[in-house]
Amino acid sequence: MRRKIATSTAALTAVQVFPFYGGRPASAPVTSPSANPVPFAGVFDEAGDLLLTEAGPSTVTAYHLAPDGTLSVIGSSASDGKTAPCWIVGVDGHYYGTNAGSANISRFEAGSSGVPMAQTAAASDAGPIDMAAGGDYLYVQNAGADTVTGYAVDPADGALRQVTSVTGLPAYDNGGMEGIAVN
Repeated sequence: MRRKIATSTAALTAVQVFPFYGGRPASAPVTSPSANPVPFAGVFDEAGDLLLTEAGPSTVTAYHLAPDGTLSVIGSSASDGKTAPCWIVGVDGHYYGTNAGSANISRFEAGSSGVPMAQTAAASDAGPIDMAAGGDYLYVQNAGADTVTGYAVDPADGALRQVTSVTGLPAYDNGGMEGIAVN
């Protein structure tokens, strides 16, 4: 059985799991409470646990996904001390979250018990709202600056090194870019 994760926009304190059977999602989600307000985006780590950003307190929390679709919190949440973490993606076992409100990128590593630990952040252009990974690279959409920035990810320690920046993109607030994908 494969699962897709979607956060609840109604309550802002719940996460919904839609089990997939035969390639089709279930008609109703399995709803679990989130550890913190405003669950936003998630990614599965190498152990199969869900790392979920929570924009309210600026945290990432690890959840175990049970076979019935329920989620349970693993340990405590990790705060990066920044503002409004949105998207989270994984590259080579390192996990990165964009902080739209503080214009940077935080790195999270899984601790020995699976609990995420916040690491150093890299600076970004204004308003990083989305990102995607491709190979050993991380690409960040910066809506406040109308740019996309590319970073090489050091596979050993997860450090980010900026390798490119695309400027002159359509303004976000004028019908410009919304989302990014990498192939």
